[in-house]
Amino acid sequence: MKKSEIVKLATLIAKIDDRETMNNVISLIKDQQKIVRASATLVAKAALSVGAKVKVVGGKKIQRREGTDQGIIRKINRTKADVDINGSLWTVPMTMLEVL
Repeated sequence: MKKSEIVKLATLIAKIDDRETMNNVISLIKDQQKIVRASATLVAKAALSVGAKVKVVGGKKIQRREGTDQGIIRKINRTKADVDINGSLWTVPMTMLEVL
């Protein structure tokens, strides 16, 4: 989405003056958010497989505790994967994993 489109959208949202319309807009945004998340998960899941070496992107907690962000996928669930990092098993969202 372009910046000009976002500005137009923000302007339209600012004009909302009743609760029912606001709730309808919020519902539409939540529905679109679910679609975008599901799409990102499908793309990430297609590139992953059990036994693959992966890098955790954005996992500050793992980096701080273990000193590394690389591991091996042990199990793939619906939206998350179990990743073995230095002998510890972490459940990581697939959108945070990159295949090495």
